[in-house]
Amino acid sequence: MPSNLMSLFDGSKIDGAADAQNRKAMIIAAHPDDGEFGAAGTATLLTASGWDFQYLVITDGSKGSSDKNVDKNELRASRLAEQQDAAKLLGISKIKTLNHVDGELVADRNSLGEIVHEIRMFKPEIIFTHDPESMFSGTGWIHHSDHRVTGQMVIDAVYPAARDILNFPEHSVQGLTTHNVQTIYLWD
Repeated sequence: MPSNLMSLFDGSKIDGAADAQNRKAMIIAAHPDDGEFGAAGTATLLTASGWDFQYLVITDGSKGSSDKNVDKNELRASRLAEQQDAAKLLGISKIKTLNHVDGELVADRNSLGEIVHEIRMFKPEIIFTHDPESMFSGTGWIHHSDHRVTGQMVIDAVYPAARDILNFPEHSVQGLTTHNVQTIYLWD
């Protein structure tokens, strides 16, 4: 069942949000700017309380324009720069981009392993990501296939892949240990 980020600060709060020392959260988004639409307000409140936040952006954002004259490389660079500016405003410490081609994301073992690797490295308590079951927004927009694929891979990465040592055992050779994400929040 999809959760609503509005509920975080409208009644039920994140346990111990005020006691933020050494607490980590991660926004995993399909494209540059998706995280701002999905969790920017929550990120701002938690980073102001001392939480360490990291962005993981799955695609390069190279096709996110309807302008027929736009250059893909310029668009990619522009969207990354905008992502970095937004992260600074939100107090987010790090952005990692996996650089999959925008609009061509598929759920495969390699992509899942990349997400698991980042979760095991950063060790977030909370992850915010796309709702993989949401096909249509409340305003009638069709949700991008990259959003649905990202959401599903993140859920699969959180459980069981990041938790279990036999999933991606090559990570332990790199010095990474398994990780149990405590909470995942989905945005529409």
